Amino acid sequence: MRKKSKLFVLVTTLLLISSCKDVSLTSSEDNSSIIEDSSSNIEISSSEIESVSKGESSIESSEESSSIEESSSEESSIIDESSSEEESSSSEEEIKEEKTFTLDSSNFDTFEGITMSNVIENTSYTDEFTICVEGYITTSNITSITKIETHVYSTYNNLTMYEGSSSSGKVVEPSVVNASDNKSAYYTYEFTSPVDSFYLLNTASTYNAHVYTITITYTGECNISKKEENNNPGGGDVIVDGDGWTNSDFKNYYSTIDLSLSGNYLLEELQSLNASKQKKTVGYSGLWNYFDQTDYDPNNSSKYLAFYRGTSATKGEMNKEHVWPKSRGGGLVDGDLHMTRPTLTSDNSSRGNSFYVEGKNSSSAGWDPKAANMNEQYRGQVARILFYCVVANKSLSLVDKDNDATSNKTMGKLSDLLKWNLMYPVDNSELRRNNGAQKVQGNRNPFIDNPSFACSIFGSTNSTTKEICSSYSAGDNKVNDTPSDNNQEVIENNDKIIELTSSSLNLTSSYADGNVTISDTSFTYEELGDYGDGIQMRNKEGKGTTAFYNTSAFASSIKQIELIWSSSKDVFDNDNTLTFYFGNDNNVATYQTTLVTKANEKSYVIVPDDDYLYFKFVHTGAYTLYFSSINIHLN
Repeated sequence: MRKKSKLFVLVTTLLLISSCKDVSLTSSEDNSSIIEDSSSNIEISSSEIESVSKGESSIESSEESSSIEESSSEESSIIDESSSEEESSSSEEEIKEEKTFTLDSSNFDTFEGITMSNVIENTSYTDEFTICVEGYITTSNITSITKIETHVYSTYNNLTMYEGSSSSGKVVEPSVVNASDNKSAYYTYEFTSPVDSFYLLNTASTYNAHVYTITITYTGECNISKKEENNNPGGGDVIVDGDGWTNSDFKNYYSTIDLSLSGNYLLEELQSLNASKQKKTVGYSGLWNYFDQTDYDPNNSSKYLAFYRGTSATKGEMNKEHVWPKSRGGGLVDGDLHMTRPTLTSDNSSRGNSFYVEGKNSSSAGWDPKAANMNEQYRGQVARILFYCVVANKSLSLVDKDNDATSNKTMGKLSDLLKWNLMYPVDNSELRRNNGAQKVQGNRNPFIDNPSFACSIFGSTNSTTKEICSSYSAGDNKVNDTPSDNNQEVIENNDKIIELTSSSLNLTSSYADGNVTISDTSFTYEELGDYGDGIQMRNKEGKGTTAFYNTSAFASSIKQIELIWSSSKDVFDNDNTLTFYFGNDNNVATYQTTLVTKANEKSYVIVPDDDYLYFKFVHTGAYTLYFSSINIHLN
């Protein structure tokens, strides 16, 4: 408006000047005076007009000046505000600087602040990690996330991205760029506005997602930190602490358990904990998708460790072993990685659906991996798996019998399982397996983490179980690095025990003489045989005696010799049945004692009167004797 007023005044002034001149010229008719007057008038008029014009101009100038000042002030204000906004904007730009956080195969499971389920290591392709079916990754510890890029093997995308911390959030559709290798693709999920949490879920019904990297771009804060280093990654000896834990890191998992409880009270708490922790079972048909995460051979990841043996084998040589037989209720838990194991097909057939009974090698009367000439260290693993099954399903139970009706959904033999749990401590293959199964299912086998739970729950079942558990103190055992290969020597209560069975002596169904070396000690036997359930010792007509003795010295002196009778054979009263000789050379004539057997006795212990390195016993009785095992305890 001010510019228009100024123009109007200027035009009006010019018109007035022009008008005055015209009047003046038309008024001069007679003489110069008039002209002069007119000129004077014009001058006056011009002066006045000039004065008026000047006045108007002055006013205008004043207004303009004021306007300019105001405008200048306003502009200055605008500049100031603009400058302030620019500074603020600049400041915001500094705060909103984009940062990235990347997960890959080397670090995906090493952070606190990121929640994962069914996300596991890919041992076949070490540059990938695997998000299994229904597996997910989520976090609320990174703020102002603008986009997430996944580099995934295969150009088919199994993953769905959601805003928020669950699958109920808004789905974010990705843009896709196929990688130059034509085998993988980059999926970029851009959020319309920054988010403070995301949920990446494998929504495929069958296939796992194999991921190279997940890169999170954000402008806010990242509150993700490295997990503390676990000093027990599954290698080397690990000492069991005074409370029975194989590693103190596992205690947090059991923080809700009242460790002062025992019996069914403790069992029920472990059952409740397991139910709350276990997010899924992989299903019996899906087990092979995960065995490469739990049962792989650490020296050859393309093969598996065969249960019962610890030897390396291909998938084609193996099938799936129900440690708790399907016919005895194992179908209730056969989709659980903690129970079903990859096993050589021949070994699976050998065992059948029998109970685990020490010294037995029969599908009907009981079965023992050691008696079947397999790796004896798996006795301990068997025991801890069966204990777990009772926690995993309340319909299953353990009994202290050699056999039971399949309809009862029971397994045993409980006293042998408790003994094996103590004699064969947790090894690092079990720890690795427990960790791998937890990544997939969410739950752990508590008897691997704390073997003393077994005696706390089952130790008071009967006098036998009480005696077995009372001989053990938490913390006496340590974790073995790897299962030994068919080693007959075990540790229990600081005694070295050489356990002799028909399989370790290589006996056959025909009576024979022979020699064998066990635990660096040479033994000789005369007229011994295998009756299918242990050692058979009898008088053979014309032979006179049956004998057994060591021909090389033991590494330490003999503490006692324990004879375990077969539970399936009667023991008759028999005077002078066995004569024992002890000495410190092959003569073994220094000390002699005679054993008189009694009916209904299940075992005998012979204790020498001094420290000896050799022994011999001779059977001269009228009846055949049957032993499930002969145990030599050394100091």
